[in-house]
Amino acid sequence: MCHYEICYQDVTISDERDRIDVDYVYHNLLLNTYWARNLPYSRFKKSIDNSLCYGIYLGLKQIGFARVVTDFSETASLWDVVIDHHYRGNGYGKLLVESAIKNPKLKDVFKWFLMTEDAFALYEKFGFTKESNPFVMTKIMPPTF
Repeated sequence: MCHYEICYQDVTISDERDRIDVDYVYHNLLLNTYWARNLPYSRFKKSIDNSLCYGIYLGLKQIGFARVVTDFSETASLWDVVIDHHYRGNGYGKLLVESAIKNPKLKDVFKWFLMTEDAFALYEKFGFTKESNPFVMTKIMPPTF
């Protein structure tokens, strides 16, 4: 499958997995978030091995990350959208989300999901809505770490 890559002036967003600096994403991005601060490296590595991952690059430097879990038809869920704190406030998160959603590999996806405790305004720009649907259920297993 071909890599998806899009450029906006000096920023490139790519789903080329080999380009992602896994250690940087884990140590400098995810461990500084509320949702992944206790995530063991082995679980993080497994999650990216089984997801469509995106890096956002300013020149050659990676400054952010996101991933999509999908069947490429019915559903896709957006996870781990994070921009390095040194680069926030410049619209890079918006570009990352927009690029992930517009990836031609995902053009047939019927329903998108995400879970967040913040950044609602960002996601609402792309048509995400807060759900109060009583049919949505979750099961969270006890941590294995």
